[in-house]
Amino acid sequence: MSNQYGKIALVSGQQVLIDVGGTGLSGIVIGNESGLTCSVTLQGANVKKTLYPGTVDKFLVPKGQSWTGNLQINPTTDLNNVNSWPSSHIYIDTYGINEEIPGDFPLVLNRAGNIGNVVTTAMGGSTSLQNDGNAASTVFIEATQSGGPASNYSGTVDGSLQINQWDGVTKKNIFQTIANPGAGNPSIKLLTVGLIAEVIGTLLFDNANALQYKDSGGVARTVFQVDGSNNVQTFGITGQNIIQWLTAAGVLAAAINLANGSLDLSTAKTTTNGGTAGTAEMWMPFQGPAFKVVLITEKGFRTAAGNQDVSFPVPFVNGCLYICTDIVTWSFLKAGVVQNNNMVTAFGTAVFQATVTSYTFGNMAPTVAVDAIRHNGGAGSNHTGWILMVGN
Repeated sequence: MSNQYGKIALVSGQQVLIDVGGTGLSGIVIGNESGLTCSVTLQGANVKKTLYPGTVDKFLVPKGQSWTGNLQINPTTDLNNVNSWPSSHIYIDTYGINEEIPGDFPLVLNRAGNIGNVVTTAMGGSTSLQNDGNAASTVFIEATQSGGPASNYSGTVDGSLQINQWDGVTKKNIFQTIANPGAGNPSIKLLTVGLIAEVIGTLLFDNANALQYKDSGGVARTVFQVDGSNNVQTFGITGQNIIQWLTAAGVLAAAINLANGSLDLSTAKTTTNGGTAGTAEMWMPFQGPAFKVVLITEKGFRTAAGNQDVSFPVPFVNGCLYICTDIVTWSFLKAGVVQNNNMVTAFGTAVFQATVTSYTFGNMAPTVAVDAIRHNGGAGSNHTGWILMVGN
């Protein structure tokens, strides 16, 4: 009948001599819960062999031999990570004279995944964590917070790693690697929806590697890259081919239709209601220092007795060219003061005057800055036409 003899503390270099039960034993089983290598001797039974660190082994009394039960153990330090082991003990079970010891020996005590104490990797005995030769799904590192429903950290030997947070029972994925994901599938996933990542340093992409987004159907689409010739490239989405620019408030400001090469600028419009009838609408789609454009359309527009002044969103600094069709007579202003312009009255002939009349073209001299237009009062009829100005 088997019996548990008990636990014996081990200290490297200190011999252990004990009596585990007298005569009438067929053998013993010893479990080595330490990093020490033990030389085990059954005194008087002609049995001596090694018990390796982290193993369980049986020691049989040879047939025809009688053993007194005196056991000698000599522990030594042969490994360089002895201090990382969670204990330094052996456990002994004894078996009666006619009792066989079941099982296959020696056995390995797998304690790498559940050490139970802090493993020091800096200034300590252990400098690495190693798990070789196991199946791809073998978990070599795992951690779960107190009360957590599942792992916060989990890593398998095939390179799959998950770092999670838990909101109650809801998992929020922080970082995940996927081993051998297959063509077109991600090898890394970051952040559950609603979580934010902040890049403190520089996010760097290799040349000719495209930045992709999933479209509304879940298909990965290339949207941006720097190609092998160092061209900065932006791509449209198949079936749409439109690139949009939005304001900080998310309002559409401009769009390019890549299918037909058209540019659509959602320019703010200034509407002037005529003192008598109709409207005059003004847009300034280009406002840069080198190129400015103003477009005014009059729709049945007619002023009353008084003038109606309208400022440009951005002044023309160096004058401009203009052309107009059927419009109310108008003038250029600078700080509220009318500025004379060169209005062409016939090819090769221009008149330097304060007003511009219908179906003419001309220019404001490049030395003159203008910031507004005046629709002159007292129009005698409604007008429907255009004014186009180009300058800088």
